[in-house]
Amino acid sequence: MKRLLKEYRIEIAIVLLIILGIFLLFGQINLRSALGDGFQSLQDSLDKLSYLLQEGVKYYILSVSLSKIIGWLFLILAVVLCILWIRYRFQNSSAFQAIDCPKCGDKLHRIHRKNFDRFLSRTILPNARRYQCANHECRWTGLRHPVHRHRHQQD
Repeated sequence: MKRLLKEYRIEIAIVLLIILGIFLLFGQINLRSALGDGFQSLQDSLDKLSYLLQEGVKYYILSVSLSKIIGWLFLILAVVLCILWIRYRFQNSSAFQAIDCPKCGDKLHRIHRKNFDRFLSRTILPNARRYQCANHECRWTGLRHPVHRHRHQQD
């Protein structure tokens, strides 16, 4: 159990952030009463600040509850952490390096990327390339991190 928690601690934290964000967004919790006097002074400060804002912005800020704002922040944080974790795993995992087919173990060769592959390569998965298995029975395709093989010059 310890090994499982240690190995997947980032994934567990992301899932907990998503659950907490959804709970705060859709739950019937009133954080104002839970936070008590400390929140009252914060609310007074926000009221003074909102008075200085334009009327449309003022009404919008006052209509959104603190639990919804915190819920959205948690969900945004969870998405950012998830993207960074996927990027880290892709760059540092040997499973995503383009050497052999993950299904049959045969050689892979590069094929043309799709538009979505190019988008992923520029955002989440840096330098991702699409590969296809050379085995005609397998024909596995997928994104892999390119491995640069060193070529030795013959004397």
